[in-house]
Amino acid sequence: MESSSDWIPVPGAESLKTARDRAHRFIQRLLDRHTDGEHIWIITHSWIMQHLISELMGCDRSWRLHAHNTALFEFWIDRSRWQRTDQNRFNTDLWQIRRFNDHQHLSSGDSW
Repeated sequence: MESSSDWIPVPGAESLKTARDRAHRFIQRLLDRHTDGEHIWIITHSWIMQHLISELMGCDRSWRLHAHNTALFEFWIDRSRWQRTDQNRFNTDLWQIRRFNDHQHLSSGDSW
């Protein structure tokens, strides 16, 4: 793994394709089960979150991001228009990223 950026499958581990498929199924399940106006909290680790965000944004690739511990990501969507294929797919008022990797709640001055 150190000699190449191409990931060699680790025996017994979840593959990148399997993880991406799992993220796709999860996002689809959320869209099927929830309606506009609902707030949904998802708590996960950053590895699968990268796949979830890519799926939610409709990317065909997963993007590396350095998520701070306990960081908040807030996406707002108009669920009732999600499946439309007209020009509203490009309407940024319907799909918003309101917080991304927000870790302001972690004050460096706090001592525990």
